[in-house]
Amino acid sequence: MLRSGNFWKLLFALACGEGAGLMVLNNLGQIVKALDQGRSDLQPVCVSTFAVANALGRLCMGRLAVLSSLRRRQLLLGVLLTTVLAY
Repeated sequence: MLRSGNFWKLLFALACGEGAGLMVLNNLGQIVKALDQGRSDLQPVCVSTFAVANALGRLCMGRLAVLSSLRRRQLLLGVLLTTVLAY
């Protein structure tokens, strides 16, 4: 498995996606506060909304991976393109 090129490609894509997601998750409260001119009224709402959307996204993608007739590579490509368009 470690000698396979597909393994390393998937690992790289996973590491990039997880790194970006963790960065946003760790700093979301500060990002919201900075965008809201220093007030923190929206901070708990945005963090909670992000957490719920994150959980629902994980559940939906897990279910889609099981039920999908797409190959893994196509599914990964679709998810990464959707992420790029969302940001």
